Amino acid sequence: MVRFRLVREPLIFCIVVMCSAILFFAVRGRTDKDPEAGRIGFVLLGIVCMVAYYFAIQILGYFLSSVIFLAVMMYMLSCRKPLLIGLVSTGWVAFSYLVFYKLLYIQLPLGFFENYL
Repeated sequence: MVRFRLVREPLIFCIVVMCSAILFFAVRGRTDKDPEAGRIGFVLLGIVCMVAYYFAIQILGYFLSSVIFLAVMMYMLSCRKPLLIGLVSTGWVAFSYLVFYKLLYIQLPLGFFENYL
């Protein structure tokens, strides 16, 4: 119990200081103005992509559907560099393969590839 107390008290102190700073700047009026409202269509499109990703994992498997999902979401969020999109999406899949398959021995859904492996 002593160890938790050593972590808990500084954490509570930091939270109190940060909340006090936010209140101080809010009362003094030195906060940024609220940004303009965005387009709700992008939020709905993102939700549709996530639902499609959920079902695609069952059919295509985690690895292929994750590459497609990450590429589509990055393009949708204004990343227009194909090399960056490819590196991030394949890098994420490689990282998750190493962590889950090799380190933790957790099998991710393979989809229709399961018949071929």
